[in-house]
Amino acid sequence: DLLVLLGRHSEAEEAYSNGFLEAEKAKNSLVLGRIIAGQASIKVYRYDLPAGKESLEKAISVAVSCGDSIGQGMALSALAHVYYLWGLPSLATEYAFDSYKLLKDTSFCTYPLFRLGALISNAGDDEAAKDFLLEGIAATERYNLDTARPAFLGEIGIVYTKLGRLAEARTYYEQGLAAAEEQGEAEPAVNILTLLAYTDINNGDFAAAEEKLRRGILLSKGLRKRLEAWCHHYLAVSAQRQGKFKEAIAILDNFTENNEHDEKAFIEHSFRIHIDCYTELADWKQVASYEKKLREHKDKIDSEQFKSKLTTAQSLIATEREKHDKEIEKMKREQLERELTNTTLQLLAQTEQLSEFREGILAVIRKAPPTEAIAKELREKLKVLPCKSIDWDKFEAQFTAAHPEFRIRLSEAYPGLTKMEIRICTLLRMNLKSQDISQLTCLSERNIENHRYRIRKKMELLKEQDLAQELMKL
Repeated sequence: DLLVLLGRHSEAEEAYSNGFLEAEKAKNSLVLGRIIAGQASIKVYRYDLPAGKESLEKAISVAVSCGDSIGQGMALSALAHVYYLWGLPSLATEYAFDSYKLLKDTSFCTYPLFRLGALISNAGDDEAAKDFLLEGIAATERYNLDTARPAFLGEIGIVYTKLGRLAEARTYYEQGLAAAEEQGEAEPAVNILTLLAYTDINNGDFAAAEEKLRRGILLSKGLRKRLEAWCHHYLAVSAQRQGKFKEAIAILDNFTENNEHDEKAFIEHSFRIHIDCYTELADWKQVASYEKKLREHKDKIDSEQFKSKLTTAQSLIATEREKHDKEIEKMKREQLERELTNTTLQLLAQTEQLSEFREGILAVIRKAPPTEAIAKELREKLKVLPCKSIDWDKFEAQFTAAHPEFRIRLSEAYPGLTKMEIRICTLLRMNLKSQDISQLTCLSERNIENHRYRIRKKMELLKEQDLAQELMKL
């Protein structure tokens, strides 16, 4: 996780792979789920959104299976970001809310709170966004999350700007910048310097704006190119607002010539500044050239967005189909489980009635002399009467239909179990007590307890581990 934060993704992938193998070996589902989510974050960073989504859904499934609510919440928050990148803000907000419900009383609540603040602000409800961001700032103080604080302060500054409360916005920007510099967090510091510079430009304080932007350029060295690109963009805006049109063009051209980047929004804004500046300079040939470049760029973006949305739609359809199939499978399993429970209850009632019948017949036989051959034969047959009435092959086939993987996993995990022990495990999986199992198998309760002891020993269970609960996990 630390290597991801440092942007060293190849090393992070290797660490995750090693951790994955160790977690599998140790059967540590909690760590396994967290690692899968970490691997997904690299896929999302590389904009492989379908693969990232698939990994995050797997991480959520693992987290749910082992009761890791924090891991589930973190993966849901990351999935919200995937849907945001896919251009599905409503779905992104829904997942962010689900994440918040799971994480709101933990130190991890800042992740969904930041996402909710940004998403709801983009949707136009800045008052509601403000409340989530203020809650996030309070959480950074409560849990001493100093590194998360600058991002919240910068984002709430944007919200206050949109609300027209410019003095409060500037206060939050300055607090965010101070917090970022104190923590040595260069990226949020550059973002906030850019926001402050834009405020200065709008106020006509061009010297202050340019000083901040040059600081931002120095801080952004070695970081993502998009940060440095936007600093140059606002330097060009400052020059343009002052009527220095050639200088504005030169700033953008020098940066583009010396740096490779694919920041699409920067490229579009750069073309627009070129068009506006060349219009002021009455260089109509260049105006036409950049208008053509802008059209081609927008056509390319539209094509990429169409492909992205098509991929998204296909992925969502596949997800819905998978959910539908799982729901049908779940309903089938529940129906089979009900039928199995009814069969078991009927067998218990049947064996109980037969036991009572046997005891009645035995009472009559006891009146006959013990040497009587027919009485002796009847006694032997009556001993197994209730058990002989159960069709175990049919019962076990019905159990397998309801729990198709249970007996396979049990035999693979514990190959030393006998046929009778597997049968007893099957009945324990149905949450039957020793008394019920005794009645169905025609073994004494003491005998059943001995079997349970041997099963526990073969499964190497600790004293505090419940046998039935461990079998349920299979």
